[in-house]
Amino acid sequence: MNNYNEMQALIATYSGKERNLNVPVIYIELTGDLNTAAILNQSIFWSDKSARKDGFFYKTYAEWNAETTLSEYQVRRSVKILKNMGVIDTKLKKANGSPTLHYKLDMVKLSESILKKLKNRNLINLSNDTKETEVSLTVDDSVDDYSKEKTLSDKSNDENCKMIVSYLNEKTGSHYKYKSKATKGFINGRMSEGHTVDDFKRVIDVKVAEWYKTDVKIEGTPAEMYLRPSTLFSSKNFENYVNQKPVRKKTSKEKSVDDIFKEFE
Repeated sequence: MNNYNEMQALIATYSGKERNLNVPVIYIELTGDLNTAAILNQSIFWSDKSARKDGFFYKTYAEWNAETTLSEYQVRRSVKILKNMGVIDTKLKKANGSPTLHYKLDMVKLSESILKKLKNRNLINLSNDTKETEVSLTVDDSVDDYSKEKTLSDKSNDENCKMIVSYLNEKTGSHYKYKSKATKGFINGRMSEGHTVDDFKRVIDVKVAEWYKTDVKIEGTPAEMYLRPSTLFSSKNFENYVNQKPVRKKTSKEKSVDDIFKEFE
């Protein structure tokens, strides 16, 4: 007997199999968090166990808690998510003489949602993705952060970095690589602070107009050499640069001091 089976046997001995909750991974991917996936899983289980002909089944919050360990607040939140997805409907009906919230699962809508999810992930074998995985539940609301952590994928990070670095190269004639670990670090650092791609483009435009191909010297070095990710996108400079007003370009009617002196030569 392997370790997994030994643990299953141990839990069954002390708790009974009804105290185990197996949640398919695809439900977690579909709903975005573990709590909601657990409610969906149990709703599917109970959806065809009701004696009602209209497809509704009822369950008190105490019963939800006994099955999932989730609080009333967590159950309400997860049911709201499932209703917004269109896979569950709720109605207040009588049960044992008292008004009780009833639930009805829309299997057609749920099936369509799962198939769409699988298609988007380019998954070929449905059985591989609906394989059930043992998942332990807690009442810690920190699991709600699960969906937030997935909002910024590695793919979107790369796309943002590529867009910003390409813009910098276009404006300066440079050849910086967007896959550079250091460059990605500067960009992701500023984006984690709430800055957008447009903010980066603004910084590039402002500093190019100010520094590029000028006679200004910084510590004896042409200023244009500072048109680089480590200077433009650093935490020390970025906030000031993004709020800097663009340099007003000299019009054809304006003359520099050198131009005026040349007139008297």
